[in-house]
Amino acid sequence: MEEQLNKEVVMYETSEKEIKEAQFFTSIFSNNGVEFDFVRKTEINEKLNSCECSAQMSIQLEPTIINFFNNLTLEEVNNLYGFNGMYLNSSELRSLLKFQNIDVLYSLQTTENGEVFIESFLPQKTFEAFEQYFLLNNAYQEEMAKNNFGV
Repeated sequence: MEEQLNKEVVMYETSEKEIKEAQFFTSIFSNNGVEFDFVRKTEINEKLNSCECSAQMSIQLEPTIINFFNNLTLEEVNNLYGFNGMYLNSSELRSLLKFQNIDVLYSLQTTENGEVFIESFLPQKTFEAFEQYFLLNNAYQEEMAKNNFGV
């Protein structure tokens, strides 16, 4: 997942600094913001030594970030770094902060050497969730640094 997100980052970010910053957040997102539940095989191909699988990916912001945003007014949120005049309304902000479940399909194949290849095509919702996660994390980090809270 992290590898696919990083490919997207390189396509959309313009400067080397933005790419490195976004890749840093893909790592945080992949390792801390995402959990997989209901992992299951949906089809087995013994001839190819492979299987098709599905899982439910759960995405959640850290509670400190959710609390930070919940304690701000909409005007304060819209003036944060990175929001650049997005002017969210309260339902849009709640939507950004809420827990998300995304169904993911992937395949696994084992080679003769015992290596496992994983192939997945992440749904567009994954990239949208990452963008939200990135935006909120980045705004939170900037605000903490600006106010010398030492994140």
